[in-house]
Amino acid sequence: MSWHSKKVEEVFRELGTSPGGLSSSEVERRLSIYGLNELRGKPRSPIELFLKQFTNFLIVILLIATLISGFLGELVDALAILLIVLIMGVSGFLQEFRAEKAIEALKKLVVSEVKVVRDGDIVVVPSTKLVPGDVVLLNEGDKVPAEIRLVDSVNLKVDEYPL
Repeated sequence: MSWHSKKVEEVFRELGTSPGGLSSSEVERRLSIYGLNELRGKPRSPIELFLKQFTNFLIVILLIATLISGFLGELVDALAILLIVLIMGVSGFLQEFRAEKAIEALKKLVVSEVKVVRDGDIVVVPSTKLVPGDVVLLNEGDKVPAEIRLVDSVNLKVDEYPL
């Protein structure tokens, strides 16, 4: 959804919220629907990531081709295919390993508490309790706790370096 191109009133209407924020009961309802605002998934070990590379359908076919070539006495072909499989496996492993590290780094940037408007009052809540439609208040130096749509700003400057 392209929230950035919609008028603020339209965003409020589509998200079922208002400048006064959500009611406590609505927050609980949305938490039960959407769950907590957190990055999920436990990190996988490097060995697990490496072995996962060889479960790809194409890799399995190439490994079978390697075995067939070996049984037929075509050792050069078998070694060439095996080398290709290993290169693909190492390449895939490196990409996934870097992605895991990036996710871990993002988890460290997560904001623990955030100011929101709920029931018409400004309250501080754990960032994991944010739900779609929450009105989030940010001040200078604050980190953005989730994907949000700005509805108002004064002299806004953004540091995108952590991204």
